Amino acid sequence: MANASTTVAQKQKDSYSLSEVSELVGVNSWTIRYWTCRFDYIKPHQDKTGEPRFVSEDIEIIKQIYHLTKSKGIKRNDVEKHLIAKCRCTGFTCKHREQADNETKK
Repeated sequence: MANASTTVAQKQKDSYSLSEVSELVGVNSWTIRYWTCRFDYIKPHQDKTGEPRFVSEDIEIIKQIYHLTKSKGIKRNDVEKHLIAKCRCTGFTCKHREQADNETKK
């Protein structure tokens, strides 16, 4: 049986720091910073000190980008096409897609 500290540690947090995301995904923090600038899908918010904070949706997108670039060897220019296709086909939500949909409804 798991003790109370184990269950608390396993609970999902509301947001994660850059270093926590780097450790979770296994990618250098500078790579995540680059992807944040390169792909509109990742939109971390800033905490009171100005440090980026990532939500679980951001982390899932980072994991997808990592999988596409490292495991499948897809060039970064083609990653966006794959992310859009994933949004449409699997219900994978992305802020960029929702924003584009809202703009077309106006």
